[in-house]
Amino acid sequence: MCAQSAEVTVKSFTYNAAGRTTAVTVGNDTTTLAYDYESRFTQITYPDQSTNSFSYNGLDTRVSKVDSTGTRTYLRDGAYVTDPVLTDGAATYTPWISERRSGTTKFWPAPIVEDILRVDLR
Repeated sequence: MCAQSAEVTVKSFTYNAAGRTTAVTVGNDTTTLAYDYESRFTQITYPDQSTNSFSYNGLDTRVSKVDSTGTRTYLRDGAYVTDPVLTDGAATYTPWISERRSGTTKFWPAPIVEDILRVDLR
């Protein structure tokens, strides 16, 4: 069954000089998209003004996302996610690298990491 209506929903698109979509408008609601100087997608702002932001590493792979629920950070192995950074509400752990608690980051020195790896490899 197909229902027809006299109402027409108009969707319009806006583009930047590089041809990337920078806005999508449906009716009176506009969603905007932002890119960095390397044309990587960095932010989306929804009609209710909530935003999601993204950051990248030197290999142009997305390593984090910030939204209304907080920050999600990912360890990367080339183009692939290996392990998300772990958080338990009290601290954030980057396996084999660091621990962040109460605004202070503690990094594990290389010898400790080497010892941990040696134990795990046995």
